[in-house]
Amino acid sequence: MTEPAILRAPRATPDADAGLEAVARVIRERDRFVVTAHRNPEGDALGASLGLGGALAEMEKHVLFYNADPVPRVLRPFPLADRVVNTLQ
Repeated sequence: MTEPAILRAPRATPDADAGLEAVARVIRERDRFVVTAHRNPEGDALGASLGLGGALAEMEKHVLFYNADPVPRVLRPFPLADRVVNTLQ
């Protein structure tokens, strides 16, 4: 009989810290960002992208919110949802 697999959460490593620092460096050094989610976004995907973009905007970054599909009607009340565009020019 085989022992059941035990799933363990990954431990933070120095490499993870280096990756986080690399992301922070890009955010500090850049002024323009495109934030997107997957096609047919549900609340989690849209909320995460709007939250990230909102945080970047608070840092006085220029943010373009893009999604290939329109924001679903039920999610249109989300803050910043009216800034999502469906075409890139």
